[in-house]
Amino acid sequence: MQLYNVDDNGDLIKINKLDFSENDVYLVDDDNAIYIWIGLQVPYNKKEITASIARTLDNEREGSAKILIMRQNREYGSFLAIMDKLKRGLNSEDNIERRPEKKLEKPKEYIEKNMEKESEAEYRIRKWLKQLNKYRKSEVEKESIGKENDLESQINMAAYYLSQKNISYDELCWILSEKELIIQKGAENISESNIRKKAEEIFNSSCTYDELCWLIAELDILIEKKYFD
Repeated sequence: MQLYNVDDNGDLIKINKLDFSENDVYLVDDDNAIYIWIGLQVPYNKKEITASIARTLDNEREGSAKILIMRQNREYGSFLAIMDKLKRGLNSEDNIERRPEKKLEKPKEYIEKNMEKESEAEYRIRKWLKQLNKYRKSEVEKESIGKENDLESQINMAAYYLSQKNISYDELCWILSEKELIIQKGAENISESNIRKKAEEIFNSSCTYDELCWLIAELDILIEKKYFD
């Protein structure tokens, strides 16, 4: 993990701890995640400079990192768990523990379709044994469990593919806000200000990126299956 202060010229100044000053912008490079922390008094152009630097770093890794923006007093997710350590300072031997987060795994259907080492015969036998095991359950149990597992599988698959689109955290908050309000009030009864207010509430929660993808996918699947009136 590398810590940087961003000066007014957009230069990265390497540091070993964060003071979290309201006039500062910090960039925390944690390989798979790039955090941008923005103080309350930071001007807009400095925010844009830092975001551009983060995108450049991400492009060097072929888009493998998630860029997460933290605003002072509105931090969320795993960043909350490492703030105290960042204040105290890092050394080369430090290992930072983060709070457990929901991680989206590739859906089983996705893995099965892309198995290269398994022969067609082995695949058919394994699939048949799996179906046979399900058949041995009682009809009532099989039906209830089957529906639940199928629904969770569909949500997990939709959430995984959504997470691969590299949509920004802010945009995910907006998408989730809009969907929830449409379900609650109907599309004709909500305004942009309603959506913005709800999106800010979601942003200020401790939801991780993958958790937002899951929630959005869950709403999409439930709407598609007409679970809502």
